[in-house]
Amino acid sequence: MRQTCPACQAPALEPLIVVDRTPVIIGVLCSTEEDALGAVRRSLDLHLCGVCGTVVNVAFDPDLLEYDGHYDNSLHYSGTFRAFSAALARRLVDTHGLAARSIVEIGSGKGDFLRELCRLAGSSGTGYDPTYVGPDRAEDADVAFIVDYYGPRYSDLPGDFVVCRHVLEHIENPLAFLRNIRDALGERDASMYLEVPNGGFMLSEAGAWDYIYPHVTYFSPAGLAAVITAAGFDVTGTGTAFGDQFLWVEARTARASRDIAPGTLAPGDVMGTVGDYVASGRRFGSRYRDVVGRWTKEFAGEATPGRGPTAGMDTKARHTGADAQAQPDLTSGRVLVWGAGAKGVNFLNVVGAGAAVAGVVDLNPNKQGTFIPGTGHRVLAPEEIAGMDIDRVLLPNALYLDEVRAFLDKLDVRAEVIPLLTEPRGTGTRGTVGGSTDEYRSTPAGGSAHVRRQGG
Repeated sequence: MRQTCPACQAPALEPLIVVDRTPVIIGVLCSTEEDALGAVRRSLDLHLCGVCGTVVNVAFDPDLLEYDGHYDNSLHYSGTFRAFSAALARRLVDTHGLAARSIVEIGSGKGDFLRELCRLAGSSGTGYDPTYVGPDRAEDADVAFIVDYYGPRYSDLPGDFVVCRHVLEHIENPLAFLRNIRDALGERDASMYLEVPNGGFMLSEAGAWDYIYPHVTYFSPAGLAAVITAAGFDVTGTGTAFGDQFLWVEARTARASRDIAPGTLAPGDVMGTVGDYVASGRRFGSRYRDVVGRWTKEFAGEATPGRGPTAGMDTKARHTGADAQAQPDLTSGRVLVWGAGAKGVNFLNVVGAGAAVAGVVDLNPNKQGTFIPGTGHRVLAPEEIAGMDIDRVLLPNALYLDEVRAFLDKLDVRAEVIPLLTEPRGTGTRGTVGGSTDEYRSTPAGGSAHVRRQGG
């Protein structure tokens, strides 16, 4: 069992929570209900680092995971997510002067973001990902794809700018992984953009459904800055994005090698109040057990009137009359979950929703017609729910609230939308770059607004 923090390397891990019944593979759905019900599930034994606040699954077993072309975690079928990605690509092109520079993406998935980035910048790019399916070269951008994990055999990495989004949390030894990248960049004056799930968000009630088996580590801001610094980079910018659900860091190759003692945080670390962060993290166990218990009782019909997770929630019901004022009944079988991604899959497994949920809606056509691992719920296309007797739609990620309501209006489905995260925030990017605090917000039209504030 792991004894040290994968972020700051301190031997300071302490028990936090155990997450039961989570499927080992989230991004690969099952072709039959039988396969789904027989999917391998394991518990997560989450520990908190008492120095930097990073959370790690000490029970992680890499031998249980295999990533190939069947893995599909793409979010680009959502207009909401595409707008966020487009705004991020424009910001990176402008901030880092990427025009005509060589770009590498490690963990490029299906290549959507890398193609967009290279098109905007007029640059060439190379994407590394074992799950990529498609031509070796993109048809709409100067981008080549290598169907493989990035590793030491690609140490001749040709890149002025490295993008690595939602990969580091899957890596058992993130320090070694980042050092491989640093060594490959050699003497280049190169930059990097790194994005991971925000550990701070996940230590709130809203992040209860984000703990999944493929993620080894949930980085705190201080922990992420520490591991990047130890790997030989200088942090130049930090912040959060997508409703504070993502944590990002921008960095440059450091000029001098460094030998950093375990448990050392980055100079002027980005947290400022790491002790308060850790103290709050230690209280998360009771919050997590409370929210899981409330939803489990709700589905079992055991919630105390006015006390369940849907009680008093402003769901903006589409029903009229007395029915619109009633507390939602989640035992009726007239309930859908919108989203077959990590949050939706984990929620269904952890709370044991069973037959109370009629199905799961997802915009990704590659997921439609498949089944949720662990629970066997069928994944539906939005068009399939027209005419279904549905009165509640549970939404694991409230950032998609307007998008989901628009789909339901178009399909004339008169159902309440109940976000599991009850405090949605904007999809823009906030953070500190070069000593100034910046905010990049998606506009309603899908563009972006850049607001500079003093300080840092």
